[in-house]
Amino acid sequence: MNVGPCLEPLLTKAVRRALFVLACASGGGCGEDVLRFGERADPTGPPVVEQLLLRESPSGRLVAGLSNQATFSIAALPSTGVGVEAVVTGLVDSVELMLDDDVIIEDDFPFIYPGDTTGKPNGFAPVLGEHRVTATPYSKPNAQGQRGPSVTAAFSFIE
Repeated sequence: MNVGPCLEPLLTKAVRRALFVLACASGGGCGEDVLRFGERADPTGPPVVEQLLLRESPSGRLVAGLSNQATFSIAALPSTGVGVEAVVTGLVDSVELMLDDDVIIEDDFPFIYPGDTTGKPNGFAPVLGEHRVTATPYSKPNAQGQRGPSVTAAFSFIE
């Protein structure tokens, strides 16, 4: 989403989220099969990660929901890069995402490992074997404030 360099600093996080959801809903490049990014009518509740999603990089198209013991064939993936999105509800200003031993803190919506460019996953190259992803939401930036419950999924990439 490009609103121009003069307006970008003035946008609140809630406005950026709403514009992002609107851009996706209107076909603004997030992919036709995009799930709505976890926004609910009450953004004041406790921080919660509702689900973890595997997304194609760089398009952002949904590959699948991540659940324990899910298995993905690297050969069947639509691209050579994927990202993991934490779909959140409540008052969430940051999410700590850990894939295996690599930890990042995402302060901007959408909350995607290993980060994103205007809402599209930067992506990582899938590596054969078993992996574990954990997402922990926080009510303030930089993994501060009220901590919500962590959500973890173990999954595997095969050839």
